[in-house]
Amino acid sequence: MTPTEVIDAYVSEVTGNLPRWKRDDVGLELSELLTESLYARAEEAGRPADEAMALAMVRQFGRPAQVAARYHTPITIIEPTDTRSFVLACVIGSICLAVIGLPKAVIDPRNNDIAIMWWTGLMVVVFAIKGFTDRAGAEKRPWSPGRARFRASSDRANRIGSAFTLLVTLAALVSYCWPGPVIGALTGGAIDTSGLTYSHSFIHGWRMQWLAMVLAAYAILYGIVLVDGRWRATTRFFDIALMFHIAWQLGWHFSYGDIFVSPAVETALKPFANGFSLAFFVTMGVKIYAAWGRWPPRKRPSPAPKSSARTGPA
Repeated sequence: MTPTEVIDAYVSEVTGNLPRWKRDDVGLELSELLTESLYARAEEAGRPADEAMALAMVRQFGRPAQVAARYHTPITIIEPTDTRSFVLACVIGSICLAVIGLPKAVIDPRNNDIAIMWWTGLMVVVFAIKGFTDRAGAEKRPWSPGRARFRASSDRANRIGSAFTLLVTLAALVSYCWPGPVIGALTGGAIDTSGLTYSHSFIHGWRMQWLAMVLAAYAILYGIVLVDGRWRATTRFFDIALMFHIAWQLGWHFSYGDIFVSPAVETALKPFANGFSLAFFVTMGVKIYAAWGRWPPRKRPSPAPKSSARTGPA
C-alpha cells in the first residue's frame, strides 16, 4: 500500500464510527492533519514516506474507535462516571435477592438466579435513564461545592443519633435473646407468648448466638462513636461490616427455617425480618456510596520560596 492509501483506510475506519452528518468534515480534517504529519516525519527522517512510516504514524495517533470518540462522544448506556454506583447497586441488590428473595407472586424465591438477572436488567435501564437525564441537563446544573462541604463536615458524629442507635440496638439485642419474656412484659401478659420460644436447632450450633454477638458488637461500636464524638475510617468500616452481617443473618435465619417452636409465629414474623434485612442492606449501600471518595487526595506541600539573597561573594 502507498502512504496515501494507508491514511485513507485509517480515516475511513475512523469516520465509520461517527454519525453520517459528521463524517465528511471530520474525514477531510483528519486526512489533512495526517498528511501534514506524514510529510513532516519524512522530512525529519530525510527519506520519502513509505507504508511502514505511515503505519507507524497512524498507530501512534490512536485506535480508530478512540480517535472517533475525540470528535464525537458516543452515547453510552451507562456513563463511565456511574460505573461505581452501578456496580454497587447491582451487588447490593443481588445480595438482597439472594438472601431474602422476591415474593412468590413475582417469582419463585428458589430461583434466585433469575431474580438477580431481573435486578441487573432493571439497574441497566435505571442508569441509562439517569445518564440521558444528566447529559440533557448538564448545562443547566452548574457545579457547586455543597457536596464537598457536606463530606467535610460529616465526620462529626451526631451524638443524639448515636445514642438513639445505641439504645435501639440494645433493645433489639434484649428482644432477640428473650423474645417471649419481653413481649409478655410489654403486653402485661395479655398475649400468649409460648410460641415465641426458640427451637432446639436454633439455640444450638451458634445460629442464635452469632447474631447476638454481632448486635452486641454493633452496640459497642456506637458507644465508642458516642464517646469519641466523630467518625473515623475504622469505625466507618466496622459500621458497614457489622450492618452487612446483621442484614445477612436476618434474611438467612428465616430462609433456613426452624427458628421458633411454632410454625405460625415463624411465618408471621418472616415478612418483618425480611423487611428489616432489606432496610439494612439499602442503608449499607448508601453508606458505602457515601464513604467512597470521602477522603480527598493528599495535598503536596508547597515549595519553599527561593531566597533572593546571594549566597556567594559579591
